[in-house]
Amino acid sequence: FCSFGERLSSQLIAAGLREASVDCVWIDVKEFMITDDNFGGARPLLEKVKPRLAEKVAPLVREGKVVVTQGFIGVTESGAYTTMGRESSDYSASIIGAAMEVEKVQIWTDVDGILTADPRVVRQTKRVRQMSFEEAFELSYFGAKVLHPNTMLPVIEKEIPVQIINSKNNKSLGTLIDVVSSTATIPIVKSIAYKKGITVVSVAPDKRLGQYLFWESIFSILSRHGIGTGLMATSEYSVAFTVEARADVAGLTQELSNHGRVKTFSEKASLCLVGEGLRGSSGLADRVFHALSDFNITMVSFGASGLNISIVIDESQVEHAVNRLHEEFFEQGVASEVFDVPAN
Repeated sequence: FCSFGERLSSQLIAAGLREASVDCVWIDVKEFMITDDNFGGARPLLEKVKPRLAEKVAPLVREGKVVVTQGFIGVTESGAYTTMGRESSDYSASIIGAAMEVEKVQIWTDVDGILTADPRVVRQTKRVRQMSFEEAFELSYFGAKVLHPNTMLPVIEKEIPVQIINSKNNKSLGTLIDVVSSTATIPIVKSIAYKKGITVVSVAPDKRLGQYLFWESIFSILSRHGIGTGLMATSEYSVAFTVEARADVAGLTQELSNHGRVKTFSEKASLCLVGEGLRGSSGLADRVFHALSDFNITMVSFGASGLNISIVIDESQVEHAVNRLHEEFFEQGVASEVFDVPAN
């Protein structure tokens, strides 16, 4: 049932192109996008996708035809339609692009590219001209809506650039995501992402039998429950991590309590600042905490990748916090070679 919208709308697009005298061919995604059977979050089987694209799609492209197909959906080897997760059409595009080894993948959306913040929350956002693969991945993973979190994975290995373009603004150049980020010579924050519906789970062992044994038991439990963590912070023995509120937090907490004292903090949100050279950047943390000096900060994660600093605050305060940070980092003079102003 979930596949009908994509299949019908793509046929309308194909019909419109043919009406405009474009030599186009409509192909059902079942011809090539083979996935596992994890319905709702299906994973493409790339080793099966690539040869099918080479057989079904590549010859049409070589003939100069425009091929119209679907994103978001795939099909199991037995022929059942699957979906790859909410807003995964751009992921489909990057899979197709990487498998066919194209020169560039273009993703057409309703904003002028990657912006310095969510334009629904911040009025005076700026467009980021260029961003590295790793920066874009971090940004999407931590909540930016312009890209599906997995979009970067297929193209990173082959170093295929991705361009985000506004379908409603043909004058905008969008954002180019590539190997090299920009020519900036100083650490620079490029964008702020946030994610609501976060729960922080803190676990401290009852018995100190060894740090590595305790951590192993925690990660084993998370794996059995199929729950991924967002942010993580550790002390000598205790560990705290974030999970999405829609996860089975109650079941997770119950099993974790067999290994230590568990505390949960619900109705939280994560905030992530992404950019170049942030690890070891002098004064960065001071600016963040100064901007949020009157906010209740539950957790901080900094330094794991060198590309982001993340904090957890009360969900009810997150939009106010995003505006505070945007004012601090983007409204007092920014590198002109990195940003276009304004974006909205």
